[in-house]
Amino acid sequence: MILRPAETEHNPRPRGIGLAFAASVATVAVLAAALGTWTNRTSVEFPVSPYVVRKDAAAAAKLDAAIARNVPGATVIDRAHASGAPSAANPQHGFQSFYLDHANVVIAAGETPTWLLNVQTSRLGGQPLPPSTDKAPAVDGQRVTFDIGNGVQEWYENRADGLEQGWTLERPLASGQVEVEFSGLEPKLTRGPAERRLGQVEMVEYVALHLPGGGEQLRYGKLHVYDAAGKSLPAHFEVVGPFVRIEVDDTGAQYPVVIDPIFTTPNVDFIGTEADAKLGQTVASIGDINGDGYADLAVAEPFYSASGVTNVGRVHIYPGYAGGISTLAMTTIEGVGAYHHFGVQIAALGDVNGDRLDDFAISAVSAPTEAVSPWNFRREIVLSPTSGTDETDYQVLVTLDTWFD
Repeated sequence: MILRPAETEHNPRPRGIGLAFAASVATVAVLAAALGTWTNRTSVEFPVSPYVVRKDAAAAAKLDAAIARNVPGATVIDRAHASGAPSAANPQHGFQSFYLDHANVVIAAGETPTWLLNVQTSRLGGQPLPPSTDKAPAVDGQRVTFDIGNGVQEWYENRADGLEQGWTLERPLASGQVEVEFSGLEPKLTRGPAERRLGQVEMVEYVALHLPGGGEQLRYGKLHVYDAAGKSLPAHFEVVGPFVRIEVDDTGAQYPVVIDPIFTTPNVDFIGTEADAKLGQTVASIGDINGDGYADLAVAEPFYSASGVTNVGRVHIYPGYAGGISTLAMTTIEGVGAYHHFGVQIAALGDVNGDRLDDFAISAVSAPTEAVSPWNFRREIVLSPTSGTDETDYQVLVTLDTWFD
């Protein structure tokens, strides 16, 4: 086994099942048909969606602390309006959204946010918004709506696939343009063909939101615009300084029209370098193996060949962080022999040796001698990180060999 670090780097949007129940307990009445009376009342527990918008004192305190630390984006936030604002966690993407008065939305990530993204519509149809009021947002389950005037409703829906932002336009805008101002993170436009898997190319357009002088933290994209008949309308992003403009061609549109981008954490693409290595044939969440509080990911190439040795196989370990999964592997672990197919199976084991770091197992189909068919032998290797700081150092706890008739 070799241990080494690797340098790898619409139709209207369909709704998932994301209904927020107004109450978590309902009473079910069962009708006794013979008597014509209601009997046998039973309490049934309904789960509350983790994406629901509500007032959360702990979340509000986290936002207030970030403002007090003056993290990027903090200076433009009205602290009085932020206090007690409704908010929603997004566990899938690791961020929290806060809905302030003045149609002002703040997004923060992590238990101790190091930045705050302030989002506010600045212009509609090329014209500044009408004077704002202190009117609070309307909250309905996972959805928040602001009435921003001129027949326009701005809304957000917190879902597992991201924080969806939308504008519902009752009538045409003067220039078919919506402008949004971002503070705290810098918008950078990405547009053009992107190679994804073994020569397959697709067109992409999104706005990457970066820390000043730093890496991408959020992504603003998947832009979809459609009219009352469900017809998709041409639209694209433009970035001018801190402003993102959404240009819409509403020729022939039936109003109302919906403009509908979405905030997500950056996409994670793992792109193989060998056509037949079968990168991603096996993928497993292996727990927190480096002790940083985030789950890590193992991605296998069980048919990888190295230096003329066929189908050695290897497994890349990618660290998790507040924004998702890094695309830079912290370790790559290789098999040691031809046709071992190291990584054909991977399993998370939890902390088996009590060192407060999660352990995992990797399976290889392996022949100890040439006389044994490789498909009649399986080797399971249980690996444990030896520390939370040296991310390339592992020890083998157990090796299990099994022969099959």
